Amino acid sequence: MSNQAIRDEFLDIVVWSRGAQRAPHKPLLILYALGALMRGQEKLGFIELEQPLRELLKEFGPVRQAYHPEYPFWRLRNDGVWLLDNAGHCAIRASNTDAKISELREHNVLGCFRPDIIQAFKADPLLLSDVVQAVLEAHFPDTLHSEILERCGIDLQYNKKLRNAIRRSGAKYLKFIRIAVLFLTIRSRWMAGLTQLRKHLAWYATLEEYTIERDGREVR
Repeated sequence: MSNQAIRDEFLDIVVWSRGAQRAPHKPLLILYALGALMRGQEKLGFIELEQPLRELLKEFGPVRQAYHPEYPFWRLRNDGVWLLDNAGHCAIRASNTDAKISELREHNVLGCFRPDIIQAFKADPLLLSDVVQAVLEAHFPDTLHSEILERCGIDLQYNKKLRNAIRRSGAKYLKFIRIAVLFLTIRSRWMAGLTQLRKHLAWYATLEEYTIERDGREVR
């Protein structure tokens, strides 16, 4: 799967909306999990995730009487980017298909991105930062971006430095490539000229002695 396809998958997640209001539950979970992945943690247990995600919902979501971090944790898998371990042990609510929060805690259900997505992020760290930026821009106003990044433990400055370093390296290598091409071009032309010279020398070397008579004398 291409990097663009992975990016599009994160932009295509289904979120509840009413007018201009959009539920931030899934985007906040994604950003928090991406921050954890940046720190080398691929799987997140619901027990360790519950309180930080609840705080994010309180701070960056609409005011509610109660906040439910279990909803995005359980429902994000319907969008295809998120997997759950031990989910089969959980009893389901009678009113919907969500697992009871007590069940998620009891079985400490683990959540993570799909393996191919994780592998793509590891292979190209800049893809991860691109997804972070895309999710932020799609679901949150610019004024909240820096604060959300900080709360999710995401350092985009590192990735900007990495991107700039790659660009600088690319420019340096491009300069070397141009020099190498010029050298090979000159070498190729020189070798062609040398080959032609060798042909001429070989032709002269194979000439037998000859005699030219002019004015009654031999000219060698």
